[in-house]
Amino acid sequence: MKAKPVLVGFFCVVVLIGVASAYLASTVDRAEKTVVAVAAPGGKYKAVRVAFSNGGEMPFCFDTISVFLTVYPDSFAVSDKSYEIYGAPCATPDRRAALPKMEWLSDKALRVTYAPGHDRQTPRLKTHDASRFVDVTFVKAE
Repeated sequence: MKAKPVLVGFFCVVVLIGVASAYLASTVDRAEKTVVAVAAPGGKYKAVRVAFSNGGEMPFCFDTISVFLTVYPDSFAVSDKSYEIYGAPCATPDRRAALPKMEWLSDKALRVTYAPGHDRQTPRLKTHDASRFVDVTFVKAE
């Protein structure tokens, strides 16, 4: 039968993929993810800050802020980039916990205070959320 060599070959490929996946999972450092959500005063919208970081051999840290309806889970900030209003490398280590700071000024006005990261890369800034109902202002911290 000609089906037997095909099945054996397929089985070998599946085993090799499984072994490679297990090897990568055990040797690659995973990024740490921190999620903080702040609801608007009226409770209709929320701003969600997600920080990805890794202090391993090649350290990195990146912050994003997304704005969307509170009925959506916080995981939308990670899975759907169309809601993202801010994205930049994290602030310097001494300011990392405090910045970027999200403050709702009203039900439809958000202020984000941020500091440039250690590599001084220009952040991605959007002055409106995806729905165009929330106005966003950005303040660069000194």
